[in-house]
Amino acid sequence: MKLFFHKVIFFLLLLGGLLPLRAQPAGLEVITSGERKWELLLQDIAGARQTIDLEYYLLADDASGRMIRDALEEKVREGVRVRLLIENVTNFSIRKAYYRQMEASGIEVRYFTDPDAYLWNVLPDFNFRDHLDAEAIAALTKEGTCLLMNQRSRDQYGSGEVIGNGEKKQLTDAILLEAVPAYNSTEGRENFHPKGNGNGYVLTIDGLRIYIAGDTEDIPEMAALKDIDVAFLPVNQPFTMTVEQCVAAAKAIQPKVLIPYHFSNTDLSTLPELLPGIDVRLRQMQ
Repeated sequence: MKLFFHKVIFFLLLLGGLLPLRAQPAGLEVITSGERKWELLLQDIAGARQTIDLEYYLLADDASGRMIRDALEEKVREGVRVRLLIENVTNFSIRKAYYRQMEASGIEVRYFTDPDAYLWNVLPDFNFRDHLDAEAIAALTKEGTCLLMNQRSRDQYGSGEVIGNGEKKQLTDAILLEAVPAYNSTEGRENFHPKGNGNGYVLTIDGLRIYIAGDTEDIPEMAALKDIDVAFLPVNQPFTMTVEQCVAAAKAIQPKVLIPYHFSNTDLSTLPELLPGIDVRLRQMQ
């Protein structure tokens, strides 16, 4: 049985440096670091001669984002037409001057998703692209692929097997998947990720226990997670955890390795010193 979920976990493990890449087909490079990804992207931008059409879910006004902006602006000066399409909900908290400078330089910036509709009208009943990317799923799905998702995603996508909080599924003899709660608990944030809807997952592979928290804050149910080897925790306030909440969650879970992800512009530099005894691995997993 081919599992879409396996591909996601394999990618996460490669990023965390937890699995070696033993062999690759000729001509295929598996990108295992953010640094290499940026290097290749900059090479592609530099090689453009006529047009650049770039779609990004999130470009932050940080060192990496400014590097991409500068490279795109240089191509405009060379006479290349540059068009950038970005998602407008995750980006709405980023300084608008970042995008205004792009537009002033001649980059054509366009946005999709209305933040007001997202926050007040649609959010409680809809999964957006960071939760459910139908095109990516369709591209990776083949005959025999098993798709596992929560009920709301199943309703929206139209196919797949539903797995809810507290349920387990034995994927193979060596792989067990457990769905655990993931939700916002802070007053005023509950609608971002309502309780009972989303899943986090604990994946046990030949005894290695990996916790992928999903979009959640530090919730009481985390105290029940035992023997976690690797924990992926989101630190993207106000939608998921603050740094302080991440520290509290890590102390409750006590993983051997912590890999923060989905952190956008959040400063994680203090995490290692705040969690002595836990191997905190900071990667470019914004």
